[in-house]
Amino acid sequence: MQLFSDTNGADPMLAKTLLQSCSIEELSDFIYSVSRSNARFSTPLVMSGYSLIQQSEHGLERDEVHRLWSQIDDYVDTMLITNRPGRRASVDQGLGLVRIASSFSDDRDKNHASDNTADLWAHIRQSIGKNGIDSAQSKRPLTNGSYQAKGHAAPIYGILSADLGMTPLDSCRVFAFGAARDAVSAAVRLNLIGPMAGLSLLDRVGRKAVEEGLEEGLVGMLHSSRDEVSCDCVEFSSASAKIDRWLQSAHTCAPSLDTVQPLADLLQVRLFRT
Repeated sequence: MQLFSDTNGADPMLAKTLLQSCSIEELSDFIYSVSRSNARFSTPLVMSGYSLIQQSEHGLERDEVHRLWSQIDDYVDTMLITNRPGRRASVDQGLGLVRIASSFSDDRDKNHASDNTADLWAHIRQSIGKNGIDSAQSKRPLTNGSYQAKGHAAPIYGILSADLGMTPLDSCRVFAFGAARDAVSAAVRLNLIGPMAGLSLLDRVGRKAVEEGLEEGLVGMLHSSRDEVSCDCVEFSSASAKIDRWLQSAHTCAPSLDTVQPLADLLQVRLFRT
């Protein structure tokens, strides 16, 4: 069932083609649109999480880093509120990354990890809590009056990538390529294409779409941040303003896919509960 959710809503659109004639060219166009749109959407989110480690290492106060993390997670949750399958998948994947983050930290050189980084991971685990996954209900207040975080995948992945020393571009590229792979896997599962042909399609179409979506995402971030360069403000305000603008630049570029993503719940019922 997890594999069904990890396609970010690609399955219902692909399943619809089972009732129609679907050529390789049409499927290629669909995989291209899905991969490019996801890369465009996820790049600012991954970079926002990545920047938290950088800001922390450059002396940003811990409380401000924690506040920015909560702000990023809340913004992503709001953007995905109408896409329940994608929202559930994002939370599941994010919590999975949080669970394995400690094992990566234990295996690395202890001198590489700063106290601020370890403190950020501890805050993330505490803010998510045991009942982090609750897609059917809205966020519930904790005992201290704050709200329980969800732990969405893109910013968590950005934090983990920065902690492991990956470059920002490689972090965004690997995350987006994972979504392209999931879309091709959905096509293989639905028998629209064979496994070997799917690999060829991923190499021919997926990589190009990811690179184009990544470029568009970065350009959007630069355009949204151009006013910040001339902003004369204190460090923590600048960090907050930059992340705000990055988050606001997160957009998809495949509106047809956005309209059918909610059908994943209906398709899941038809396939597995009837």
